[in-house]
Amino acid sequence: MTSLHDLIVVVPTRVLQTEVTILDKAEAWAEANGVPMADLLGARLYEDMYPLSKQIVITALFAQKAVELVAGGPPLAAEFKDYDLEGCRGLLTESLRLLAAVKPESVNGKDDQVIEFGVGKRTAKGKTVEYVHRFLIPTIYFHLTTMYDILRMKGVPLGKLDYLTHFLGGVEFL
Repeated sequence: MTSLHDLIVVVPTRVLQTEVTILDKAEAWAEANGVPMADLLGARLYEDMYPLSKQIVITALFAQKAVELVAGGPPLAAEFKDYDLEGCRGLLTESLRLLAAVKPESVNGKDDQVIEFGVGKRTAKGKTVEYVHRFLIPTIYFHLTTMYDILRMKGVPLGKLDYLTHFLGGVEFL
């Protein structure tokens, strides 16, 4: 059975690890093709959507916020802003470090705990398990997918396995 720890720590960890892998591949492609990384980090799918750098920031901040809300972790230290490559990497590293420090007992059993969380400019309230299933996980997958799509649109040769690599742990291929 999937635990709350699996949902709040393991899933976001895999999302952030995937972002690191995809960012590495994008950087190598940019260097090989003379494309400034700043151009990729500033790219958007559409003018009213966030650029690539903020797609990364959102997943990292939501992972950190979930730890803060449910495990009582430290408040967010990072800001919602555009980051350069070094800043994105630092944010991903710090978020992964924070997630790795969360003990299962600090979140498991809190499924029915009522929490308040931000949804855009609004505040919502609900059980932890509903927050995780209906908001946290869809949000981080949306922004990971948008990151992937922006880079594909710009020509970075990513494939489905680049996206799935960190999600396939424990799967045996025949």
